Amino acid sequence: VASGWHTAALSMRLHIDAVLGRFPGGSMGAQVDTLSWMRPVRPGDRLFTRTEILALRPSTSRPDRGWLTLRTTTFNQADEAVQVMTANVVAPRRGLGGGGSRRS
Repeated sequence: VASGWHTAALSMRLHIDAVLGRFPGGSMGAQVDTLSWMRPVRPGDRLFTRTEILALRPSTSRPDRGWLTLRTTTFNQADEAVQVMTANVVAPRRGLGGGGSRRS
């Protein structure tokens, strides 16, 4: 059985590759609010993540940045949740000089 922290490290890598690495100009994790392991990860398990945006708010100190509250759930190949993390990140705001681009 994998350590919970090993699962957290793999989950973070998947999360960065799929979500946070896509922000032009980068993003920065600021705080993890919750981290829960729901069930063990076993050798041979295939993991994937889904991320939901729970809240958005502009930064008061850096108008070109915004705060996002994200919930990232890690699942195994049976679509069972193995980990849930809620975290706050700072990222560029679209169209405000933060490197983001507006979607049409």
